[in-house]
Amino acid sequence: MKMRYSVLAFTLLLATSPVYAAQGQQQATTTDPMAGLSMDQQMALCETLKQAEQQNKKLDAKAKSQLAVCHKMDAAMQQDTTQAPATTLDR
Repeated sequence: MKMRYSVLAFTLLLATSPVYAAQGQQQATTTDPMAGLSMDQQMALCETLKQAEQQNKKLDAKAKSQLAVCHKMDAAMQQDTTQAPATTLDR
């Protein structure tokens, strides 16, 4: 009898683990709005979104999150250039 419950529990565990793995993978892709895009595609998308923002166009939730990533990348790039040594900036 105990063996039957053990087999049943093990079978349920095997059946539900792919579901949890798929949910985890879906959450990972939804947390990064730029997932699956190359750097060139990200830069082109950022330009398009910035232009839409300047023109006061309405953006959906995904576009807003992508625009937020664009702003973070811009801020990081500006911070990198201000922290570069003077000899590097002179070149």
